[in-house]
Amino acid sequence: MKCIKCGGEISLEDKVCPFCGNVNKDAVEHIRAMEEYKKRYKVTEEEVTRKTKRFASVAVKAVILALLLVGIGIMMFIYSRAYSFPEKARRREALRHPDKCRAKMTEYLENGDYSGFSSYIAYNSIPVYEDKFEDFRDLKFCADYYLDTIGSVEKIVMHGDDEKWLKWDASNDVGRCSRFIGEFYETVENRRDREENESNLKYYDDMKADVDAALSVYLGMDEKTLEEFIAMTENKRSAYLEEVILGE
Repeated sequence: MKCIKCGGEISLEDKVCPFCGNVNKDAVEHIRAMEEYKKRYKVTEEEVTRKTKRFASVAVKAVILALLLVGIGIMMFIYSRAYSFPEKARRREALRHPDKCRAKMTEYLENGDYSGFSSYIAYNSIPVYEDKFEDFRDLKFCADYYLDTIGSVEKIVMHGDDEKWLKWDASNDVGRCSRFIGEFYETVENRRDREENESNLKYYDDMKADVDAALSVYLGMDEKTLEEFIAMTENKRSAYLEEVILGE
């Protein structure tokens, strides 16, 4: 991006223009938004930690929450700040500094933070169809479904005994959850099979293992039941979820 005063090349990391010293308002807003996000993340972390104590062992819970909370918090931040920075400007910034973006995406993947990976690409408008980022494209699609699946499972579990939710939204949310689950497993299998970079295969397997763990913990499934559940049609999965979550 260019300085509005002197026209020099600057980035969102520059609080002031290194050429003329003019304050970069976009950078100031970016820093303020990130501070706000961190506050929201902390509140969400404490609330979900309190509610999920009855569902999982400490080890499994930590994995699920780490992934879920990052996804929920960052997506809330993305949507609330969707118009703070022009999409085209973020896309140009990514194309100008591909190595920096690639390093950050790889860091998310190596940390098993697939929700953060998906959200980082969305927020920064990373053009995964461009040659510079194309090798992340299939992982991005899987991470998107991963985020949807974890979030939808969390939603129906957390609202399971909410009378208002049971009356108005339960059926739609359960159906949406069933669809996301089916789409996630189908996408992971298809994208993994066509993956040309063998070093990326571990990420597909890790995403699947996380979703397997989430379903097993939240829905009380053993390995055999989980396999049968995944193989069900969308309608049968919905019926199973309604029976487990809604007691119907």
